[in-house]
Amino acid sequence: MQTAADKAISLTDYIFKLPRIGQMIGIALISSLFVSVSIAITDFWAKGIAIAPGALLVNLALSFILTTIFSFLVSFKSKRMKFKHVLATYIFSNIVLSIFLLLSYFGIELVAVGVGLLFILWFLIARLVFGQVYKAPILSCLYFIFQIPLMPLFSSNLLLFVIYSLISSIIFLVGLFVIFWLINAPVKRIFGVTGISLVSMFFAQWFRGTKELEGIFAKFAENVKTYVDIICFRHKGKKKEQVTFIVPHLHYGPFGNLGGSAFPHLIAREVGAGVSKYDSTFVFHGTATHDFNPIKSSDVEKITEAARHAIKKMEFESKARIIHGKGDECAVNGLASGKFGVCMLTHAPKVTEDIEFSVGLALKNHAQKFIGNAVMIDAHNAETGELTHVESGSPLVFDYQKAITNAFHAKTKYAALEMGTFSFYPKLDTVGRAGIKISLFKTGKDNFCIILIDSNGITPGFRNRILAALRNEGIDAEVCTTDTHAVNMVRGVLNPIGSGMEVNDMELLIQQIIASVKIAKKHLSKVEFGAASEVIEIDVFGPKRAAELVGTANSIAAVLKWAAPAILLACGIISYALMRII
Repeated sequence: MQTAADKAISLTDYIFKLPRIGQMIGIALISSLFVSVSIAITDFWAKGIAIAPGALLVNLALSFILTTIFSFLVSFKSKRMKFKHVLATYIFSNIVLSIFLLLSYFGIELVAVGVGLLFILWFLIARLVFGQVYKAPILSCLYFIFQIPLMPLFSSNLLLFVIYSLISSIIFLVGLFVIFWLINAPVKRIFGVTGISLVSMFFAQWFRGTKELEGIFAKFAENVKTYVDIICFRHKGKKKEQVTFIVPHLHYGPFGNLGGSAFPHLIAREVGAGVSKYDSTFVFHGTATHDFNPIKSSDVEKITEAARHAIKKMEFESKARIIHGKGDECAVNGLASGKFGVCMLTHAPKVTEDIEFSVGLALKNHAQKFIGNAVMIDAHNAETGELTHVESGSPLVFDYQKAITNAFHAKTKYAALEMGTFSFYPKLDTVGRAGIKISLFKTGKDNFCIILIDSNGITPGFRNRILAALRNEGIDAEVCTTDTHAVNMVRGVLNPIGSGMEVNDMELLIQQIIASVKIAKKHLSKVEFGAASEVIEIDVFGPKRAAELVGTANSIAAVLKWAAPAILLACGIISYALMRII
């Protein structure tokens, strides 16, 4: 059964990435051909004029020229509206216009209805997507003017057709404002801002990276206390050369550059400035759900300050052991010294989604029956498309406890801990700015490698390919992801690495990972191992407001699913009826 969160998330499926400029111009030419052919077919139906190749080419050229000039003019005059985005909208307009031209078989008035519908389309795109509050009417009128050179091809009575189109545009505009009213009322009541403004801010972030939404989020923030766990590996004799693992028990969302979405990169950059190098700062996913999405990206300072404070009071040990434990379905991998332990929690290859903060605390307390200070890391390494959380009372909680118990009871020996690291930064849409970081551990004859990917999860199939390739190299490993939502800028809010990747691209990335592990192996050297925890206060979405946001989005979508088409259809019928009367 689809949950409320699933339904809200599915709304983002309509956002997609546009092709390159050259491809867009080619598509624009094809859309102009559609218009030209539709005009020719209309002439054949209405006047019995045979379709002539020469007329087709002339009409094609006229439509294409209008399309490109309009797109260039609007993008040149507006910094917010890029050429590619305007061109894409015009291409869509050409396709809609072609459909209404073909419908003119039932009356030329239907073409005027189509022009009116496209009038409000441009108004809507300018207002919502590009935030042009005052220029939206101007843009719609400009589009209308650019259709006038084509109108003689639609109808022999140009003046009457222009009047028809104006009537249709006004009626559709009234209908659009009714739809706006339906959206604005519930959103303003809950969040203090109109729904149209909220949607406009969303697109402003999506396309231009603005952070106006953070101001709205701040109005309903909830202040919470949470842990920031820090693990340090200090090279013996080189105390200034250290590797830092940072595990804030926060969620890296909501999306783009808002809130905590870019925290894996920002934390590594800020901590790296005074504690360890950027390449040597690993930021992991703690035990937290979307309720713990930070409100402000500037709150990264609270985490970095906590990390610096923790490192100052940290005690170090030189011996450790690699631990592995399994429950019925869950598994735990990590390290343990005499006083400290690191547990990476995974349910892979079954879905491994967010673990609720309270569950993380329970697992931490359970692990501390066996060790002084235990750090819980959510590996978040099996994204199957299911949006499930490990919450209090879930059978998985007890299975994780079983895996932790088995891990600490495992009869592995303490030995001098050696560590080597390497990082690289592939240019992939599904990998964030923190890239892919490798940490290889060795204790006696045992080795274990952590591949940390700054991504919004990973598909189980790709994870299995990576681990199998490393096993062939004699390396025991596990993949972790940050679950960053910074990469959720193209389509939807589930963009795991491995999704949509060609097999050749997967193999190429796997070879890069293997090469990086080999470099890390060459860098192996003895280290001291220490861990500490700090408590911070931070503003987050919180469960109540997150639920309200999801509920409101679903309610609006449910209403508009039927109301918007009904209103637009009514506008079209009223327009058509008035034209027939005139």
